[in-house]
Amino acid sequence: ADVINNSWGSGASLGAYRFYGEIFAQIEAAGVVLATSAGNSGPGNFTMGCPACAEAGLAVALLNS
Repeated sequence: ADVINNSWGSGASLGAYRFYGEIFAQIEAAGVVLATSAGNSGPGNFTMGCPACAEAGLAVALLNS
């Protein structure tokens, strides 16, 4: 399998969502699996950053309970 693992990010914004969304959709359409860190801003609502904000790919996070 072809996999890209991203462990970097930034804050979520409409511009970042569009930017990563377009690129990640093209990569995913080529058959590549994207795994992206959801970010470290949590634990509140709406704390997942980009590029994990893109619909394409797989966002990975940790839950401490």
